[in-house]
Amino acid sequence: MIERARTLLRHFEKQEPFLPGSEPTLFSLPADTEGALRRRLLELDPQTLTPIEALLKLQELRSLAQQT
Repeated sequence: MIERARTLLRHFEKQEPFLPGSEPTLFSLPADTEGALRRRLLELDPQTLTPIEALLKLQELRSLAQQT
């Protein structure tokens, strides 16, 4: 399971390179996007997510934040 999570993480890291300062912050997002992110975060129960599910949810939330 750990190796699969590492593989997925490498895949996600290759898709969108991280550039410091280029990530939107929660405070710079439009109100509707911020609200959607907040709702989705509050719906998550980290105690029940597998590592793979957590990575996929993180990618989903990151994509939502970038749709501004």
